[in-house]
Amino acid sequence: MNPRRAGWLRAVSAVVLLTTGYAGVISSTPAEAAEPPAATTTSTSTSTDQGVALWSDTMMAEAVLSGSGQLVVGAAADFCQAWPTVLVIVDGVEVDHTTIVNTDRYQPYPVGPPIGPGDHRVQVKFDNDLLTSSCDRNAYIGYTALRPVGTSSGTPDAPAPGAAAPEGPAPATGTAGAVAPELAVARPGRGTTGVPAGTVLRVHDGDLHVTTNGAVIDSLDLRGFLVIDADNVTVRRSVIRGRAPGATSSALIAAYGQHHGLVVEDTTLEPTTPSGYIDGIKGRGFTARRLNVSKVVDTAQVFGDDVTIENSWFHDNWFVSPWPQPGNKTHNDSLQIQGGRNIVVRGNVFEGADNAAIQITQDVARSSGIRIVDNWLSGGGCTINLAEKGKGPIDSVIEDNQFGPSRVTDCPIIAPPSSTPTTAGNVYEATGSAAEVRTGA
Repeated sequence: MNPRRAGWLRAVSAVVLLTTGYAGVISSTPAEAAEPPAATTTSTSTSTDQGVALWSDTMMAEAVLSGSGQLVVGAAADFCQAWPTVLVIVDGVEVDHTTIVNTDRYQPYPVGPPIGPGDHRVQVKFDNDLLTSSCDRNAYIGYTALRPVGTSSGTPDAPAPGAAAPEGPAPATGTAGAVAPELAVARPGRGTTGVPAGTVLRVHDGDLHVTTNGAVIDSLDLRGFLVIDADNVTVRRSVIRGRAPGATSSALIAAYGQHHGLVVEDTTLEPTTPSGYIDGIKGRGFTARRLNVSKVVDTAQVFGDDVTIENSWFHDNWFVSPWPQPGNKTHNDSLQIQGGRNIVVRGNVFEGADNAAIQITQDVARSSGIRIVDNWLSGGGCTINLAEKGKGPIDSVIEDNQFGPSRVTDCPIIAPPSSTPTTAGNVYEATGSAAEVRTGA
């Protein structure tokens, strides 16, 4: 047994899944015969130097939280060929997956949409266990908490099992309604996005048109375009390569219809034949998490409601000049929002686009309920560009982002006065100084 794991289980036997001031319950059913079962117990402890170890896909940490706000899971991990992923369930409903990508501290991971008032049963389930002769993939859950939306406390992350405690003030504790630690998302990149290392792919030659509700596409090497025309489709651990598009605008993943519930995760979008006519993922009604998207014009386009893009790496956009567009060049955006409601963009790295990292144009419809939080954003003339296009003010929140360079000096965000976003905590990554909104049409 992993020596670190053995010491951790001793701690688990004495305490439960920890919350910020709430009672919690641990449930676990060990699957690996070599491991002793973890105890099931209850506690109201708020110490953050202990927690729950999850070492198999049948194990689950559980807590009851009272209150409302953004659910945060404090977690750490053991890497083994890939990082561990956990499924988060609230009141019996799956709300999110997230990948744990840090080893030395409990880092806060925001999961799912904000939760309404009441008592909530929160379950965190490990779902991609791996044990080999040389490594062991595990997840460690330090706490769950409800963070008031739009606030942060600046308290430090708690140490992970076996790690030294951080210097400075102790993590905050309290009662229901206490503020969870400030959100800190590990920067996505080559090792944490796209198809996990070691995934065995099967080849599909040609386009794939999905019309069956609930279809699951897993571990596919798709040498064509993917078109979604069904509800609750899941695409995971796949590579989408496209094909030569001719002179017709295409997307590696097209989700244009009236579907809902599309989930694309741990997937690489990179065309075999890059072209000024190929974009990445386009449409409405989808959740994209841990994607690696490159060598396309726009890595993502949204023209409809209910879209979440999180923990993904959009980079190296395909730029073409001359090109039959104004300016005689492709207008590359990491994300273009042409209209829609309930659009969440969090924990991503967007870099390498010539026009904008995030361009909100309202070409199709008015945009509202847009949240852009905890991202690393760079590139473009101005990095985030809001344009009303005659459809009225844009309702947006832009908070806790780190900005890199753009072609226009000191222009992280530009917006007309009537669409000035709600902002807080935006800084320049290089200096830590405040990144302010510039007024412009």
